[in-house]
Amino acid sequence: MKYDLRAALRVLYVYQDATVEHRLGIQDGIASYFEEATGDIYRELTKDQPDFGYIGEKIRRLMGLERLNEADVEQTVRAKKYERFTPRKMRAHAKRVMVLADVTAALLLDSPRRRAMIGALALNNNIALWLDAPSVVAARLLAGQVRELIVILDRVR
Repeated sequence: MKYDLRAALRVLYVYQDATVEHRLGIQDGIASYFEEATGDIYRELTKDQPDFGYIGEKIRRLMGLERLNEADVEQTVRAKKYERFTPRKMRAHAKRVMVLADVTAALLLDSPRRRAMIGALALNNNIALWLDAPSVVAARLLAGQVRELIVILDRVR
């Protein structure tokens, strides 16, 4: 049987949409700004011909993690309380993201695209974990993970 990349990508798009997209419960603010960018990268990579200009916009957004300061982190803490973000929601989200990563690994042959998609999911998960205890130092570590994703994405083109 011939491997059908398009079919696999369509399945991943639908699965991501049904299980992870907009499920974390954050609506706006800094955390949402970064968390949504990782999901957008994943979704764009499920397309036959990803728009790398669009992915670049999302990467630039994520690189803002390097520029966060204490006031930004405090804003994130206030937003987290306002949005009733709970450790239970975080754990449920992390589980859904990890299942999606497993499904991605199972459906796609090893390739830079697969590694980039799984990297975007790992970053998404780590941003959700960052919400539990946001700090400037942790944001810098996340920015390092973004740089690693950039290296992988350069190989997808």
